[in-house]
Parts: sequence; structure tokens; C-alpha cells
Amino acid sequence: MDKQLIKQVIQESFDGLWNSEMIAEKILVSDDTVIIGQGSLLDSIAFITLFSDIEDRLSEKTGTEIFLVLGDIHEFNESKTALNVGILSDYIATIIPD
Repeated sequence: MDKQLIKQVIQESFDGLWNSEMIAEKILVSDDTVIIGQGSLLDSIAFITLFSDIEDRLSEKTGTEIFLVLGDIHEFNESKTALNVGILSDYIATIIPD
């Protein structure tokens, strides 16, 4: 799955949060959109809902169960204080089966 499609899935999940009023404003994702850390617009419930929705959407598109494991996102763990869409989409690209 290419990164553009992955970012589209992430955008759809953010749109779902906005439509369900879990976040106050619509977010247009870019590589720099912060998911966890300083500048994130997500509270803990919105974060969990976002990750769960991304997993569900990716699993549906690939036909394979997909699990996002924060501890496995190396670029996030190596001295980064925030997880952004760019880092997450790079990670997802590595776990999606061909």
C-alpha cells in the first residue's frame, strides 16, 4: 500500500472523529500533523479511537488484521517527543503485507 493511500485512510479516520464530535475542529492531515505530543488536538479517548479506526480501515482494505503498536514505531521511540502522521504512515507502510 503506498503512502498516499495510507494518508487517505488516516484522513478518513480523523474525519470520523470530527463527524462524531470527538474533536472540535476538522483536521486536514499532513506529514507534520501531530497525533501524540505537543500540539496534538487529540485527548486520550480520541487517540485510542483514531488508532482503532485506522486499524479497522487498513484491515478492511488489505484483508489482513493490522495492529498498530506504539512500541514498534522506531522513529517515534528514538528521542522524538511527538508522533506525527509522517512517522505513522512510514511505520504502516512497513507492516502492510504486499
